[in-house]
Amino acid sequence: MPPFDYIGPPPRGPPYPQYRVPPPNPRPPGPYHHPQMTPPQPPQSPQSPGPSPSPNQTPKKGETKDELEEEHWKEKRLQRTEEMSTAIQRARQRREDEEKKMENDRKAAAFEKLRMLDERSKKRDDRVK
Repeated sequence: MPPFDYIGPPPRGPPYPQYRVPPPNPRPPGPYHHPQMTPPQPPQSPQSPGPSPSPNQTPKKGETKDELEEEHWKEKRLQRTEEMSTAIQRARQRREDEEKKMENDRKAAAFEKLRMLDERSKKRDDRVK
């Protein structure tokens, strides 16, 4: 007796439907397809002064764009450090204030309990006499 005679032969192919994935976007012609990648510049001749700097990269007072950017980020880091320091100091002060308040509450509760105990002992002593 054939093994699949009651339901028929197993289906051919995968048990799930095939989905087509669209092909990737075609590359533009040339080896330099990345938007930030530029082709190499030909060597400059001794007569030409070289490429002129773009307006974004013009140095100001002897500083380059990189130096200005580094100075900007240095100032930002310093500002963040100062903000963090003040926030940490405020948190420490708040924690100390909370601890003092809890300690004072604890002392007040202990004092009240001691006062009540003294009153009871005085009443008991008065009854005994």
